[in-house]
Amino acid sequence: MKICLIYRQPEKSRHSIEKVFQTIAAELEDAGHQVVNVFHNGSLRETIVAIRKTNADIFHITGDIHYLSFFLPRKKTVLTIHDIGSFKNNSKTFKIWVLYIIWFFLPVHYLRKVTVVSRLTKNDIIKYTKVFPSKITVIDNPLSFQMEFSPKKISQNPKILQIGSGSHKNLRTLIQAVSGVNCSLIIIGKPDILEISLMKKKGINFQILFGITDEEMKQIYEEIDILFFASFSEGFGLPIIEAQAKGRPVITSHLSPMIEVSGGYAKLVDPNSSEEVRKAIYDIIENPSETRKIVTMGYENSLRYNPRIISEKYLDCYYSTKKSIS
Repeated sequence: MKICLIYRQPEKSRHSIEKVFQTIAAELEDAGHQVVNVFHNGSLRETIVAIRKTNADIFHITGDIHYLSFFLPRKKTVLTIHDIGSFKNNSKTFKIWVLYIIWFFLPVHYLRKVTVVSRLTKNDIIKYTKVFPSKITVIDNPLSFQMEFSPKKISQNPKILQIGSGSHKNLRTLIQAVSGVNCSLIIIGKPDILEISLMKKKGINFQILFGITDEEMKQIYEEIDILFFASFSEGFGLPIIEAQAKGRPVITSHLSPMIEVSGGYAKLVDPNSSEEVRKAIYDIIENPSETRKIVTMGYENSLRYNPRIISEKYLDCYYSTKKSIS
């Protein structure tokens, strides 16, 4: 089967979708399928021409650029939606409603096959677009990093990793939680001036990193003691399973999809409560037997996201799509 994977325009600060589907593409090729990767180059016309020239059996829009659905064969196109936070979590201005219609409502009604990365996203799409539930298939994201499971003794002065700096990533609750705690923060992203000022005011030891490579990210997982990923909202939450695969305890939100992605093998907290976050940090440090159990079961949970398992689910979707054409 010839599969055309279609990606948004490359940007240095955005690579999560690309990482996911390049992992899947490698598995598809290993299984004997031909994969052609096409990136949006900034020109709609040139991008569509490049896609159509592939003459693929299946066209798969991997995320974000949902509007390309209208320019591709309806019966041969699959769309993956990662979340609808850009609509759900914003004030419903005229601009947001236009985005909703073009990015979500029309594409999911136009195409025959839509995949999502979590049951939460499926429920959100059904709620906001009234599309038939049978049209939407949940396929988890794969573990993109090849991690070596190497649990470590948690330091009394732990390094806590925070990935992302958008408001929904909840850095401010973490800052409040670690005030007065003997620890250091490693932040991947671009905290705003107020967050940086707050960390300095509270005397928090922190390091900010941005634009790091996959190899550098693996090294960071090697060095840290705890992953903090208690977002207010997520489409999936890849860092959870990355940390679990490495053998690092995770603090995440008692919200979907983080509960499901973690398998429950994490310290689940109210993302609004700095007290719960602080208690979770101390529990991880002071209760090594419980922490070892969470780490061991977290690793077992991460095995569910093996790239081969996930790619086979996409293949089932492709074959089902191809079958419906004939």
